[in-house]
Amino acid sequence: MATLYVSRYKEGAYQSLLEALEHAEDNDCLEVSAGIYDEVLVLRKPVTIHGHGAVCIIGDLVVAPNVKATVQNLHFENVLEMKEATVHFENCCFAGNYTEHTILAQNSTINLTDCYFESSAKEANKAFLAVAQSTINLSKCQFNGKYYAIFAKECQLTIDHTLFKNQLKTHLYMEESQLTSTHSRFQQAVQAIVATKKTTLNISTSYFSEHTMGTQIELAQSSMILTNSQFQKAKQHLILIDSQASVSATLFTETTDTQITASQNSTFRAKHMELTYGEHHAILGQNSAIYLTECKIMEHKGKEKAQIQLNHCQLHIDNTAIYRGSHRAIFATQSELSISTTHFMTHRGVQLEAVGGNCKLTACEFQSELASAILLAEQVTGTINDCAFIIAAKNHITLAAKCDIDITHCRFDRCGGNAINVNNSAIRLQNIIVMGHPSNFPAIFLAQTQFKIDILQISNSNAIALQINDRSSGTAENLTFHNNMDINIDLLNSEAIFKNLTLYDGTYGIYANNSKLTINNIECENQKLDGIRCLENGHLLLTQGKFSGANQYGLASEYCTLSLEHVNFINNGSGIYTKGATVTLNDSQISKNKQHGICAISSSFNLLDVLFSQNLAIQFDATRSTLQLQQIHFNNGGTALALTNKVNATFNMVTCTDHLHPTITIDQSTLIGKKCFIAGGADYGVRGKSSQITFTDSTFKQHEKDEFYLEGDSEAVLTECEIAPKRANERGATLFDNSTVSLNGYMMYRKRSS
Repeated sequence: MATLYVSRYKEGAYQSLLEALEHAEDNDCLEVSAGIYDEVLVLRKPVTIHGHGAVCIIGDLVVAPNVKATVQNLHFENVLEMKEATVHFENCCFAGNYTEHTILAQNSTINLTDCYFESSAKEANKAFLAVAQSTINLSKCQFNGKYYAIFAKECQLTIDHTLFKNQLKTHLYMEESQLTSTHSRFQQAVQAIVATKKTTLNISTSYFSEHTMGTQIELAQSSMILTNSQFQKAKQHLILIDSQASVSATLFTETTDTQITASQNSTFRAKHMELTYGEHHAILGQNSAIYLTECKIMEHKGKEKAQIQLNHCQLHIDNTAIYRGSHRAIFATQSELSISTTHFMTHRGVQLEAVGGNCKLTACEFQSELASAILLAEQVTGTINDCAFIIAAKNHITLAAKCDIDITHCRFDRCGGNAINVNNSAIRLQNIIVMGHPSNFPAIFLAQTQFKIDILQISNSNAIALQINDRSSGTAENLTFHNNMDINIDLLNSEAIFKNLTLYDGTYGIYANNSKLTINNIECENQKLDGIRCLENGHLLLTQGKFSGANQYGLASEYCTLSLEHVNFINNGSGIYTKGATVTLNDSQISKNKQHGICAISSSFNLLDVLFSQNLAIQFDATRSTLQLQQIHFNNGGTALALTNKVNATFNMVTCTDHLHPTITIDQSTLIGKKCFIAGGADYGVRGKSSQITFTDSTFKQHEKDEFYLEGDSEAVLTECEIAPKRANERGATLFDNSTVSLNGYMMYRKRSS
């Protein structure tokens, strides 16, 4: 290996590179002195060319096939071409040709270290490196200017610590190639990287900036692994078309358009990624799959633009924060959503909106202080599990148009609309807590909905706690309502089966209008008005209940059918009020109510085994009604029964004892009794006016004034009865106005009062 010197000033040196190359042998070294060499050079032998000082080659350089050469410290002004060659460039400068590519290579290997490329050429489709089927290794290089920095087809590129800037179009354009890039910078071009036709990229610890007219990385039928990098100041950061990308520990920030777009069956996976400060979408997906883990998506200002917008996509999010968007966080149509351990906060539109598709939410937190948290419509199916809804300006969750959703183990707090609003859908609620509901809208609103509820607690609601409307139907059990300011459960034109209800406080425990209601086991206390109010052709089937502390009625009903069993009405204003109702009441207790036990107007009652006790006014007050009482007990009240205005009553085994006022008053009514016991009152036993009274096998005794007081042509017919006045000399009846009492066919009378 010899050293050949090239210098116009050194004695014994070659005057030109061309002359030196003609005399060089394989592996010789050409030492070139400073100067300008206007020569067209062809390297046909493996040599090393080393420049000393400012060495400038103006002419073209061609490397012949199968040649291995090393070029050091040279400045090139024109085109370099090679085919099936291997060239190592070190500390070289390539000024570039205005109309041509700078380096043309095919089936070659090019190594560039500490090299500098610069050109102001504006012609389209020209690159510093235009390479095909080659291997390119760049280290510590700079590319400034030109249309492309590198245009590669079927190549392998390795790039580290390299700067690309000021390309008029694209830094790197690759087809069917492989790129490995680390610690590099891509600045000031329309695009940074375009990869097509099964190109693969592996980029780490790199910086992309100032691609304000285009996309920083565009993949078409390609794939990428991207780690520990930063992207900023672009129109778009990343476009995937039928491509795959895996991103980790990377920041995307400052775009004027969508930050990441995926379409045509692309897959995007990201971990520890941040998407911030975009003017449009953070992610836009079409027919693609998106996977986000431990990411942050925030500060997007696009009006009417969701931070993540999807159509026919799969979205998987885990342990991610999505916040401060000018509109929605996620908007998805006909997509599959799986989101867990994710925090949504501060959006001006609905945080999560889905139209069609499937939605699975687990352990998420929604804080929608400017709008609503979730809107699902058009046949969305899915689950919402173990989520917290902290605050919302409107609704926490809205379901509409034939959705089918399970909501389990969720907590709702403070919203300006409904905690849950469901219309024309199916919903299953399990282990739900609604607390602190200051809105004037119902906490939970169901309309035209099929529902199933198990374990629901609603407390501190300013409005209706649970409203079920418009032909809704379903079952609910283990419900607790506490400290609510309005109706606890409101039903309209609906059907519900309830089990294990606890209702404390409120205006009404249940308010049902034209509804069919079945209840098994209810405890209702301290309602400002009624425990249950049932109206307008409703049906109530109630088993096992306790109603206490209602200021007005434990149960009030108008024009309904009621079937009650094992129910206690204690310490209410009145126990039961009915108008136009049909009532069956069995095995129950009505006691210590401040007014009436039962007040019935134009109603039909069938009572079996019921205890009335210590109701302060009238224990059973009936007007224009039909009564059938069997095994009924009245004691320690004001009056046991008041029958007024065409009441038809049938008593069997009715006991009335120890009342403060007339035990039974009857006015313009009919009473037939059998095996009854009426005794021990402080006034009269039966006080009747214009009425028909018949008793068989009954006892009247020990009333302070008399057993009967009849006026207005009343008639009492007693058969096999016992009459035992408290005063021995009394006959047991006080009669006025042609009223009569007969005992076993014999008339009983005393001198009528004048």
